Parts: sequence; C-alpha cells; structure tokens
Amino acid sequence: MKAITKVFPDGEKVCAIVIDYSAEVEASSLDCDVFIVEAVHAGNLHKRTVKNVYVSEGEADLVRRPFLKKGRYVVLELDTSEPLARTIRYEPTGLAKRLQLEHEVRQIKKISSTRGWIQSRDFTIREERHLVIDEFQQFVFERDGVRIPYRLFVPPEIEPGKKYPLVVFLHGAGERGTDNYVQLAAYRGAVVWAEPRVQVRHPCFVLAPQCPPESSWTKIFDGDIFAPTRELLTVVKVIESLLKDYSIDEERIYITGLSMGGFGTFALVAEYPDLFAAAVPICGGGDPAKVESMKKVPMWVFHAEDDGVVSVSYSREIVKLLVRSGGCVRYTEYEKGFMEKLGFDPHASWVPAYEREDLVEWLFQQRKGRMS
Repeated sequence: MKAITKVFPDGEKVCAIVIDYSAEVEASSLDCDVFIVEAVHAGNLHKRTVKNVYVSEGEADLVRRPFLKKGRYVVLELDTSEPLARTIRYEPTGLAKRLQLEHEVRQIKKISSTRGWIQSRDFTIREERHLVIDEFQQFVFERDGVRIPYRLFVPPEIEPGKKYPLVVFLHGAGERGTDNYVQLAAYRGAVVWAEPRVQVRHPCFVLAPQCPPESSWTKIFDGDIFAPTRELLTVVKVIESLLKDYSIDEERIYITGLSMGGFGTFALVAEYPDLFAAAVPICGGGDPAKVESMKKVPMWVFHAEDDGVVSVSYSREIVKLLVRSGGCVRYTEYEKGFMEKLGFDPHASWVPAYEREDLVEWLFQQRKGRMS
C-alpha cells in the first residue's frame, strides 16, 4: 500500500491510498464501503473518509476512467478537507515539521479479480509518493561556512542547445530547517512552477533553498529587517553554480518569496538587480534606500490589507517609491476580509497569488533589460 500526497494551497495532504494487488481487480466489485481507512494521530486510530474508489493501470495514475473495467492498482481517494489529511504541523517554536504518515486500510468485503475472489484483508503503508515534490532533486551547497540545503526541479525534456528559465523561491520563517522538504510541502510557492500544467507551456528550472533554523533570509532577528544575511547571499552562489551546470537562460532568472522570503526577494533584487529578470515579493518589504537599484527589475507585489503579521505598509511604501522612481511595478492588495472569506489567515496572501494564471503568464514574459 502506498500513500499519495499532493501540495494544496494550504499545504501538503494525503489525498489517496493506492493498493497494489497481485491480480487485476474488477472495477464493478469496488465501492467506497469496501474499505475502511484510518490514520494514526496521537497514538489513536481515526477514520478517514473515502470519497471515491476505482482501478488504475499505474501506481500514480489518479484519474478515474469509467471505461477501465479492471486494473492491478486500486485507488482510494480521500477527503482532503479533513484535518487528518495534513502532513505538516507547526511546532510551538513556529517551525514546520513533516509528520510521519501512518495509515491503515481494511478491506472488509471481498472483491473480484481475474484470479477469483480476493477476501477481506488489512494493509499498512509501505511507501509514500509525493506528487510533484518527488520530481525535485535534493542537494546541499556549502561555501565559506554556510550550509544551504536546496531542491532543484529540472524540466523533464531538455532540448539540446536550448536554454530554459529559472524560478527561485524563498520560503517563509516557519519553513526554516534542515530537512530539505517543508519548503516545498508547506504551500505551493515552489511546486506551482513545476506542475505539468505550467511546464507544458513554460518549461523551466525551479530552485527552492532552505534557510537554516537559526538564521533568516534578512537580519530580522538583529533588528535590520532589510539587510541580507550570509545565507541569503549564498543563494546567489547556488544560482551561479547552477548556471555552470545546467541549460539556464541568464536572461530569464526570476525570484519570488513570501513573508520572510518576501523580504529576501526585495533584498536580493536590491543587491543583484542585474541578475534577475523579474520578481514577485509577497507580504514582505524592501529597503527604501535601495529603490534606485530595485527599480531596474519588473515586480509584481502582493499583500493583504489586514495582514496582522507583516504590515501592509511595508509593501505600500516600497511600491510607492518604485512608482515615483520610474520602476515597472504591479501591485495587488487584497482588501480587508478577502482572505478570511477564502478561509485563510490574512497573512497568507500567497495562497491566491500563486493560483493566478495571469501571474504565471506575466512572469514568463519578462526578460532581463526589457520592462513589461
């Protein structure tokens, strides 16, 4: 049995269970009441809701095909609105922790297969498959005493002689750590660019570094909220190393980040305006003293009016100064109550931002030295 996870706007969740039978199962013998799925939480078993059951020809094929009459794999789609679906928990320290997935499945009715009836049985998780996340390679970069874990997505089909854009994603304060996982799983800021729906139109590399738990992208803990740290500056060294090893288009390097990563996005653009073709800072802020440097890079800035964690005044101020200085900047501010209507905290303005198709299209239109 394999647990399947997917990153939703509010984080990674267990969305399905796939059971690999030794014989092809007859689809007509399946129903939601054939299986009971339970998740282990705090040492106790809690029932998960099975929303759909169907056969599949592949262990990661989560598309129901009514014409498919039999298949070796049985997919149990689960209700992802349930709290037990979540795989990420935030500790009292404010840092995210990836939970150990413990699910048990009971087949309580017999089902038909090409080899006869399969009687009731129990299953436990043997493997996990993480949709999109598994396509990111894992690396660690060390230089001058700074150690940065990072994930890299490489386009699946690279044409010889062709170069591709690079999207750099900077996570928030809660995803600092060393596991090299939660910066992908906590929200869709990195995985959205690697999803097939984007890759088919805009194949690109995606870089997602992870900031160590004792540091930050900017010197927030030292009272200098806009100043880049050694860890943030090391991200540039990671980018430079990737330019040597991969077919990356230096005219199309983009950067985006949220909260702590929003501040980091502004800070890196201010320090290296000639490196980036465009930037998307979300619920962050930039140094007013560095406007002349930042105005060289097209930006689309997002913030919520009633953000209670990072004041919207940070985005308003830097956007105002960028406009006055002749910068190419777009600004989207979600009005008070908008985020709560979506079911999210007002700080989470990245949720609707990263779901915007027009943002995706705008970003990939940008080239270094060309404002649009």
